Amino acid sequence: MPEYALTQSSDNQIRNKRKVRRNDLVPIPHRWNKVLGMHLAGVSTKDICEETGYSLGNVYLVLKNPRVQAVRQQMLSVYQDEFEALFGQVTENIRKQLTDTDVKTQQVAQDQWLKAEKKFNIKHSKSGPSESAEDMVAKLLNVNVQVNVAPPEGDGR
Repeated sequence: MPEYALTQSSDNQIRNKRKVRRNDLVPIPHRWNKVLGMHLAGVSTKDICEETGYSLGNVYLVLKNPRVQAVRQQMLSVYQDEFEALFGQVTENIRKQLTDTDVKTQQVAQDQWLKAEKKFNIKHSKSGPSESAEDMVAKLLNVNVQVNVAPPEGDGR
């Protein structure tokens, strides 16, 4: 007898809306989990191939598999939650270090803050933040005018 996913409709009746798929019930194989773990740890694909016995193509197929992608997202979301939970403690620690009596500790805290602060800065284009679209158009027109005003080659001037 096939299993079905149960859903509740607006009239509070439970209905079998879709069939439960194998992917919904069966976890990824252990070797796939090992490939994913090594990949997330930064191990090269060559080393992953040697360790697991998979070919290079199979390693990429494993990493592209939707089930593996779902596990990857789940693992990364756990780390993201952990990172966000520690963010307050880290900023408080840097705040304490900035007011420390030791100058070296203050300098380290300043460096840490400046490195983190760069990540939150608004990125400006190379042409500079003060240059407007009108300035850019004026520059382009000025270049075209200079090119168009040049004397013809056969003009003896």
